[in-house]
Amino acid sequence: MKLHRVYRQLFVAAFMTFLAQIASAHPLLTYTSDNLFFKEGYLNGYPDDSVGSADAPPAVFSISFFGNTLSEGADIAINDAGVLSNFHLTPINNVIDWDLAGNIVGWDLSFFVEEKSFSESDGPQRITTSIQSSYGENRCNCDKYFWGYDLVIPRAYEQWQVIGELGFLYQADSNPDNWIIKSAPVPETSSYLLLLTGLVMLGVVGMRKKIRHQ
Repeated sequence: MKLHRVYRQLFVAAFMTFLAQIASAHPLLTYTSDNLFFKEGYLNGYPDDSVGSADAPPAVFSISFFGNTLSEGADIAINDAGVLSNFHLTPINNVIDWDLAGNIVGWDLSFFVEEKSFSESDGPQRITTSIQSSYGENRCNCDKYFWGYDLVIPRAYEQWQVIGELGFLYQADSNPDNWIIKSAPVPETSSYLLLLTGLVMLGVVGMRKKIRHQ
């Protein structure tokens, strides 16, 4: 088999791999909760009626996935005033159920993140954020957003002491109509490199043939 035929076959294989990569790309999924209203406050990990207020503005979270894989994090907005923060969450449970027609019929998601910082005025800060969302049989069919932080006081010799932890839980029913599914073909870098290699090889073969004919 002549060398240029080998290169041509490599190019065809690279191009077919590229097309297959596009066809098999995972869709971009985004779930946005309805307004989540204050449910209850927590003190040191236990419900406490003295923590929080029923008049607190509602919260909304939005999570995006590529297929069944968390893509970025979660955007959390308070009272539609814009994004409060983007959290890079650690998945605890990540299940999305599909039917044969490609529709989402259920899910069970939970994520958690702990952030730590320190400032000279406020001392050590530890903030915990968790999101839970589920829908389907034997599931709570609810969305939950919880965040909490440590209470610290200054002590002698530039020391700080944690004296408690406050927590706030927001909750509402989950809504299957809130899923948005978009096509997101994102071929891997290796596919582009393979295609480029094939094009370079064909170019080299063409130049050699032209030189030989001259």
